[in-house]
Amino acid sequence: MFSKILLPVDMDELSFSYQALDLALKGSREAGTELHLVTVIPDNGTPVVAACFQQAAVRKATREAQCQLDDYAQQYLPAGCQATLTVLSGHPAGQLLGHARIIDADLIIMAAHNRSRVDEALLGSTTSKLVDKARCSVVVLRKEASATPMGQAVSAG
Repeated sequence: MFSKILLPVDMDELSFSYQALDLALKGSREAGTELHLVTVIPDNGTPVVAACFQQAAVRKATREAQCQLDDYAQQYLPAGCQATLTVLSGHPAGQLLGHARIIDADLIIMAAHNRSRVDEALLGSTTSKLVDKARCSVVVLRKEASATPMGQAVSAG
């Protein structure tokens, strides 16, 4: 049914991705779907802030994020599961929307962070922006307290 699934992974809050990963794995196994795991390093935002950061620091953060995403995939993807792993830098909603267009994703599966209204007003909601502006279907999942990654259950069995 879906040929390309984009799964945003927040490396700072991995527990939010487990339920989304479970659903993405189920869909990719059943239909031979391409799975794309993406994490976004927020950019420095303004030229004033950018002046404070050296390019070497940005490259180091990107390498670290790539290592974290590789470790995540190795730990939670079942053996034989193929996935494209991508690290992007910039505003998370914009980067995810752009990447979804580039890979021609037909589904985005993501977990909601359940932030307060104040946080959403100050930070914006990546989930809301993706739901509003994505050209493909978006599945938004609420975190379950008992959610564990399928990859962990598969590797344990």
